[in-house]
Amino acid sequence: TAAVVLPPLGAIEETLATEETAAVEEAAATPDTAADTAAADPVAEPEPQSEPAADTAVATAEAAPDGAAGSVDPATLLPNQIAFAAWDVAMPFLEENRIIAGERVAIVSRILPSTDLAQAGSWLAPGLLLYSVNGADIQQSGSVTTAVLNAMEVDPDGRARVIVEYAGASLDRQTGLLTVEAQRLVSLANGVRVTVRVVDEAWVAEVTAVINPSQTQLRQGDILYREKSTGTPIDTPDALETVMAALVAAGTASTEFSIIRDNKVESATMQLAASK
Repeated sequence: TAAVVLPPLGAIEETLATEETAAVEEAAATPDTAADTAAADPVAEPEPQSEPAADTAVATAEAAPDGAAGSVDPATLLPNQIAFAAWDVAMPFLEENRIIAGERVAIVSRILPSTDLAQAGSWLAPGLLLYSVNGADIQQSGSVTTAVLNAMEVDPDGRARVIVEYAGASLDRQTGLLTVEAQRLVSLANGVRVTVRVVDEAWVAEVTAVINPSQTQLRQGDILYREKSTGTPIDTPDALETVMAALVAAGTASTEFSIIRDNKVESATMQLAASK
């Protein structure tokens, strides 16, 4: 996995604060054309007007919008904007299955070069026989990876820790703590795919694919920092999923994210998927 380089948190917040201040100052500096015109023109005597017809008044009231600009009827949006969301893990070793004493057993075939055994588990070694994960038989799960995914709970540091029953050449069974790196895979209904994982002790949501570029300004490699309409920071594994549900409930057809692109803070819009 390619390394993600992020600007310092203070620099990001300072940039966002500067953008918000500039927007406020621009709005304050914009002249009120209607007010200026009213002040320049002499006050004219109002002309008598006839009472509007009742049906005209009703029609005008019905035409008035009852929601905020950009809002739509939530029924026009796909209720579930999350097409797929699941945990994945980076296993520190490769496995294979062999028949030992008439029993099918998972074996550690190779430790990956990038593995830090002090973190993953100092007991790990090629050739170990693996029997269970948190008490669940590995063979019933189909693989060690699946057994870990079924048994694990992800800790705040982005890692999952499970107990593995194993044996060496003596076939004496022992247990060891296995620690794996976890990441959240999220695929949105509009074709944007995101991976959420811990980088430098913070959860980071990185755009990994954009299937429908016409639906968004997001690009592969962008880091989602904050959703602007709700002000929600994307700094937890499920933050994006929570934001999408809130946008649907509010009838928000499009949104805008503060993102990090090429080590700079920028903005990118995104359309939500419509119901068919």
